[in-house]
Amino acid sequence: MENSEIKILFLGTPEFALPTLLRLVADGYQVVGVVTQVDKASGRGNKLIPSPVKVAALEKKLPIFQFAKINAEAIAEIKKLAPDLMVLVAYGKILPEEFLNLSRFGCLNLHPSLLPAYRGPAPVQTALLNGEAKTGVSIIKLDAEVDHGPIVAQKSFEILDDDDSQSLGNNLACEGAALFSQILPDYLAGRIAPQAQDDTLATYTKMFTKADGEIDWKKTPIEIYSQIRACYPWPGAWTDATGKRVKVLRAHIETANLIIDWVQPEGKEPMRYSDYLNGNEPLPIEN
Repeated sequence: MENSEIKILFLGTPEFALPTLLRLVADGYQVVGVVTQVDKASGRGNKLIPSPVKVAALEKKLPIFQFAKINAEAIAEIKKLAPDLMVLVAYGKILPEEFLNLSRFGCLNLHPSLLPAYRGPAPVQTALLNGEAKTGVSIIKLDAEVDHGPIVAQKSFEILDDDDSQSLGNNLACEGAALFSQILPDYLAGRIAPQAQDDTLATYTKMFTKADGEIDWKKTPIEIYSQIRACYPWPGAWTDATGKRVKVLRAHIETANLIIDWVQPEGKEPMRYSDYLNGNEPLPIEN
């Protein structure tokens, strides 16, 4: 079966989803539609901002669908496309089972962890926060439960010492796209039998909030360093210094001590910590 004969519906929203969408197009699959979140209002003028996936779909002249809800009307709209396969990467909405059954090969989802570890919305940040030495990507066949479906393919990767959630997320997005490209022909030909996850090994993540960025200086240097990496670029690791918030952007560990490299005082541009110290008291590091 030629790639051009396979009709794929792609679902995704943020930048993390872009490498997979672009790889599917480059590999010659027939992307019959792109489903992405509705444009979000942003800034003082509440200007509507399209998602990164929508911008890419417009550039590639792909049909775009933005549903406020995945309801009967949305299902009927997608049914007309008769997709052979659905590919979902960080779409941002839970799909009802009726929607998942619209394609004969089901819906494959890219998740940036080695499932069943780190199910949920923040696997990259949580792996960094916990000081993991490795993580990976999983492609699963979606079912009605979140991040629960059988595993089609997995690949593990070492977490580099200087990785943060942005760099690690970017790497996993690209590696996940490459894994899709590698396994799709075998999956579509029936040469891959998805393997059920071991639910007894499942761990879960929660959405990060701004409060998760607050630094507790009584924690160990490695714990604080892990938090700084996990929270960059959002929500940012931060502390209150003389009534003003200071974000700690970059740091490293040196002989078991936390060394701060870059900070961003409230209302100012990022600066080297050495420059910050020229006119401010040191942050309360307990090495």
